[in-house]
Amino acid sequence: MEALGGWLRQVVAAVLLAALIDLLLPNRTMQRYVRLVAGLFILLTLAGPLLSWIQGDMDAKLAAGIEWAEREPVGGEDGSQLEAIMAEAKRIGAGRDEQAAQLAVAGLEARIKAVVEQEEDVKVDSVKVSAEQAADGTLAVEAVQIRLVVPEAGIAAEGGEPIAEVKTVSPGRRRHRGRNGYG
Repeated sequence: MEALGGWLRQVVAAVLLAALIDLLLPNRTMQRYVRLVAGLFILLTLAGPLLSWIQGDMDAKLAAGIEWAEREPVGGEDGSQLEAIMAEAKRIGAGRDEQAAQLAVAGLEARIKAVVEQEEDVKVDSVKVSAEQAADGTLAVEAVQIRLVVPEAGIAAEGGEPIAEVKTVSPGRRRHRGRNGYG
């Protein structure tokens, strides 16, 4: 009850101080600003107990948090939480690397399709690039499959003879540079 009485005294003192300052001002232009400041001062006085209650609650929460941290360290006794965090980070990193590899392969497939269609003047049905990630993190292309759009059966090439079946090409050490300079 004593705290309520002290708070009420503070409110009455703030209102009296605001009224006294308002009466002492000689002109109207300053009264508006002083009334604004006095009103804010009265509101602050009214909110004083609420602010002190919040501050007291925060102190209790902070003390409880510090006590909990002292009882239970971040990594635990054996560091199991740290190991779990590190394992999760590795898993996320591997997923990110796999996504980056998929994006690189998709970009390479699109570029190969565009170059073949432009340079060889043929329609490409699909391009499939097989790539594997090396130990050092680089992406190594293992195979490239290009499917061309096959013209209707019975149509002969420019020479007048039917197009022969294309043999499978296996990768070798020898490199051949095409018209476009890619090899």
